[in-house]
Amino acid sequence: MKLSQIFESLSPASVIRTEITNDAIRIRQVCKLSMASSSFADDTLYISLLSNYTALRCYGSDSLFLLIKDQEDLSQVIWPSNYILCTSDIAEADLYVRLIKLQSTSNRVTDAKITLSHALFDCTSITELLEIASHLLGNPILLQDFTTRMLAHSSLDTMRVDDEILNSVFQLGYVTADLFKKYDYDSVLEMIRRTPQTFLLASTKKSSRLICRLMIRHQYFGWFLAAAYNQPFQDGDIEIMDFLAGALTVLLEKENILPNTSHAESLLAELMEPDHAYTEELFRERAAGFGWKLTHHFRIAVIDEIRTQEESCQAIMAYKNHLSLMFPDARILERNHQLILLFDRKKFAPAARQLMPFLQKYRLHATISNEFDQILEYPHRYKQTRSILSLGKKLHPEDSIHYFDRYAMYYAILQLAAADNIRDYCMPQLIAVYRYDREYHTEFALSRRLTLELGSATAAAQHLNIHRNTMDYRLKKFNEIAGISRETPDTAEHLMLSYKILDLFPEIL
Repeated sequence: MKLSQIFESLSPASVIRTEITNDAIRIRQVCKLSMASSSFADDTLYISLLSNYTALRCYGSDSLFLLIKDQEDLSQVIWPSNYILCTSDIAEADLYVRLIKLQSTSNRVTDAKITLSHALFDCTSITELLEIASHLLGNPILLQDFTTRMLAHSSLDTMRVDDEILNSVFQLGYVTADLFKKYDYDSVLEMIRRTPQTFLLASTKKSSRLICRLMIRHQYFGWFLAAAYNQPFQDGDIEIMDFLAGALTVLLEKENILPNTSHAESLLAELMEPDHAYTEELFRERAAGFGWKLTHHFRIAVIDEIRTQEESCQAIMAYKNHLSLMFPDARILERNHQLILLFDRKKFAPAARQLMPFLQKYRLHATISNEFDQILEYPHRYKQTRSILSLGKKLHPEDSIHYFDRYAMYYAILQLAAADNIRDYCMPQLIAVYRYDREYHTEFALSRRLTLELGSATAAAQHLNIHRNTMDYRLKKFNEIAGISRETPDTAEHLMLSYKILDLFPEIL
């Protein structure tokens, strides 16, 4: 037990006088001074009433004495070399019990540190070290990275506990997004990130935890926690957790516990930089060095901006963890609060069917790119697919997945609009029909569009639930108002382009 720990156990108001000649003194045991005491050990703390100490005349010892003032005359006292004099307000028995408990805790912490130090040299894995620490603390320990993924844990009798967060971590391997809001989890993660020492997190909603942040190579890595699952926390557990943090840091830096997919994500992040120096061959060679063998069947899925007022800013990591379990072969990158999934597979339909329930559950949208065969196209395809995502949410918000093919012409219109006056490419005849419909409450423009999209007047009539003769009349009126005397394939294509221009730029009307 250190001298500082003794002072911490005493209130400043209770200390009258202190004389310490050896600041490095360490206490191995605590004793009550009795009339039978005849010899004194330097590593022992003696507790006594001042009157008993005076009566014993034990003046020559270098031991530490904790004396309680029970006499007024101090002028005749011959003081020891090391002592702390306290007020008579402190009961001798209470002080003895308090310091015995402190000494017991100190010994427990010292023994635990020695055990962990030996384990650091003898253990071959993170899990082994966590198992030993778990026995020392009497409770299970979990190691998680900053995304809430569980990387390792000590053994547990059952994976079912009365705690939704722990159940999610044990059963799925991460904290699900819907639990973030329920438990204000983004605030918890921010608290962990900002707190350098072990702290107690107590809550009425879930079991208590001791949580300690981990920094690996001067970067925030994640944390480990002990859950009060088998027994309540004890004095000294925080000190043991702080020491364990150092041991875990050594092993984490040595073992590089991050999964290989992080290398792929780093490579893709580099590829997104405009000044990267990669060639197709160089990128593939470097990827192969990390065990990532690229083929020629790439598709990108971009999941829309996840951070909203209703959802926490950290929930995106929960979505990423969920998707990484659904698609272990996908490389997932977070950018601009969106998730970019890179698939390297020829058949994509099964992945789309898997993705749909996830999007519907969390009310998200995704865009799927066309297939491409050069990995260096990744940044361009992301930019392209991201634009399509905005178009899909605007034009068909009821759909969860938007495919590039459906919006390719819209994307081309946007590129054209960025370079020129888009109104110049919209047929003025179609604008005239729309204005006529607005003034006379007709549907000639809509009828003509459906005929183009469905490929026949009969199908358009059925869609609008009108007679075929009515549809023929509407198409005839459309041509009269538009001034179109003879239709050609070019006319039909220009009309379709104009319809899509007006979808994106209705202000033209």
